[in-house]
Amino acid sequence: MLFSILICSTIALRAQSSDSIAITKADTSNFSVDKNGGWEIYNSYVAAYNTDSARLELILKHAKNINWQQEQFVGDIKISALRPKKGQTLYFAIIFNCYQLRIDNQGGCFLRCLGAEPPISDPAIIPLRVAYKL
Repeated sequence: MLFSILICSTIALRAQSSDSIAITKADTSNFSVDKNGGWEIYNSYVAAYNTDSARLELILKHAKNINWQQEQFVGDIKISALRPKKGQTLYFAIIFNCYQLRIDNQGGCFLRCLGAEPPISDPAIIPLRVAYKL
């Protein structure tokens, strides 16, 4: 939990000073962010985790006001071997809020805030880390 807080604080400070540099240097070899939907990416990591699972780590930014109570398409897992055979819904927490990440069998990733207090900052920066079955 403390790790997530430190990461968020560090990213927020860096985002204010070097936004375009951070986003330009993001590793997008295995994940493509939904730029048309207003999402930007600081970094991504998608890799095999065990013989039957994978890990997805993203640091995303959204600069527009969005409805966090509805699923938001954030992007796609590019590598077909890293896409789940069946769609899955995963949960993770950041401080007091719980988030839902749904990954469909085509690699589409959909994010939603389940907490009572969705992010109030604009832009919102969301770090997420989940493991899922292949």
